[in-house]
Amino acid sequence: MNHSDFSFETLVKQSAGGERIYSTFAYWLCVTGWPFSRVLRSADWACAAMSHQYDTEEQDNLRGFPQYVPRVIRPIAPVTVAYRWSPFPRAIELLGQPTRIRMDEYGTVLMLFEPSHFETANDPCTDLGHFEFLLKHACERAMQSRHLMFKRQVFLCGSPGWSYKLTGFNSSEEGDLDCCYENEERAELMKEFGFVHCSRKPPRK
Repeated sequence: MNHSDFSFETLVKQSAGGERIYSTFAYWLCVTGWPFSRVLRSADWACAAMSHQYDTEEQDNLRGFPQYVPRVIRPIAPVTVAYRWSPFPRAIELLGQPTRIRMDEYGTVLMLFEPSHFETANDPCTDLGHFEFLLKHACERAMQSRHLMFKRQVFLCGSPGWSYKLTGFNSSEEGDLDCCYENEERAELMKEFGFVHCSRKPPRK
């Protein structure tokens, strides 16, 4: 398996609009629950659920698909938006060969991993370091619950997202794409739900 197959550059070329439209990559990092759901078997299905989750999070609803969240998957953070960067190559470097890979049209990808211990070494205020921070928490949660009937895995899906140049994402700042951190009540709700980070992007320096 070639890591470059899952880079931002490769996946955005497979998307409908390519770099002409997309400058971000949206990904959803979760811990699995019930292992037999369709959302764990189809990249298109997983990314459709991720997109719906993005929309409902903007409306203070953390269970956009009640049948999936938290029964099938339990997110550890909001749907995350990275700038011209895909998390899949780094996930493979840190966790090894995925137990499941699904790659569908338009650059959608789903991977499942066995959780593992690793040390983070990059600045958490960058997309790379922030992903490592989230992934470490996902692995810890998955390993804490391995006594259950079904062993929990790390669930990662994603696809080319939106352009930072676009507006209309409930933010007065052009291209921000993230109103979560501006709302204290929403942030408190996310913490109670189990999120380890309440913004769609890395923390601001």
